[in-house]
Order: sequence, then structure tokens, then C-alpha cells
Amino acid sequence: VWSEGKARRAATSRAEIFFGRLTRRSVMRAFNSWIDETLERKRRRAALEKIVIRWQRLQLAAPFGDWVEWVDEVQRNRLKVSRFLHRMKTVYSARAFYGWGDARL
Repeated sequence: VWSEGKARRAATSRAEIFFGRLTRRSVMRAFNSWIDETLERKRRRAALEKIVIRWQRLQLAAPFGDWVEWVDEVQRNRLKVSRFLHRMKTVYSARAFYGWGDARL
């Protein structure tokens, strides 16, 4: 009777160890799956953020390019106006000088 109880306790103890390991293994697999899923979500989120940033840059690039073209055009127009005014001043100065020279003679 005593040896049967000891054998039963040993078998129960081994069964508890076996089922404990089985339970811990199951919990460990679930936890590892959760970690893997979390890391995958984090990776996908980072990839999406890069895509969004790239898209936003593209949206800003077009208006910026238009602005740069406008600035270039304004600078070209200012240069044209500056050259025109310089020519006009030169022409009027020359006319005035020749008109003064003609008046003296």
C-alpha cells in the first residue's frame, strides 16, 4: 500500500511536470507569436511612414518647383528691365549731349 502510494505520487509528479512543460511550451509559443506579430506590425508601420513622408515630399516638390521657375522668370524680367532702363538713360544722355553740342555751334 505504501509503495503504491509512492508510485502514484511519482506518476502524478511526472504527469504534473509533463503537463507543466506542455503548458509552458504552449504559453511560450503564444508569447513568441505575439512578439513576432508585434515586430511585423512595427516594421509595416515604419514602411508606411516612409511612404507617407515620400508622398508628402512629392506633394511639396511640385509647388516648390513652380515657385523656383517663377523666381527665375522674375529675375530674367528684372534683368531685361534693368538693361532697358540703362539703354534708355544712355540714349537720352547721348541725345541731350549732342543737342547741347548742336546748340553751341
